[in-house]
Amino acid sequence: MERLTAQDVMTLWPDEAGWSQDIGLVALLDACDLVDTDGRILLGDVQTSIEARLPLAPRLRQVVYVPRWGLGRPLWVDAAAFDVRDHVCAVPPVHHADEARLLEVVEELRRRPLDRSRPLWKMWFVPGPWRAAGPRSMSGSTT
Repeated sequence: MERLTAQDVMTLWPDEAGWSQDIGLVALLDACDLVDTDGRILLGDVQTSIEARLPLAPRLRQVVYVPRWGLGRPLWVDAAAFDVRDHVCAVPPVHHADEARLLEVVEELRRRPLDRSRPLWKMWFVPGPWRAAGPRSMSGSTT
């Protein structure tokens, strides 16, 4: 258990007012081992691989706990229940699309707010002619 830093609080506070401070990125991946013959992401395999590496970044399994007024700044606490399936997702293949369509899909995904009751990150896989894109959204406070 650790208190959020002042910078963490300043990153999270605007979210409450509707000014998202999420960080997003897109990685283009060689998806030959990530997709099946129909072009769909082998999501279970990807989730298992990512979950095996989560102990290297313990913050990715923590949630923000806000104590009652007067009891100090919010805290990072381990999530009571953590399921990698809530954080590593895939969309159906986007066939015959170009980079502009990929960016539209990424922007649609980025606009979805992170669930404050869960650790503040989400990773999406978007299979398509670009092989597979991995847009990721995470609160600036988890970086």
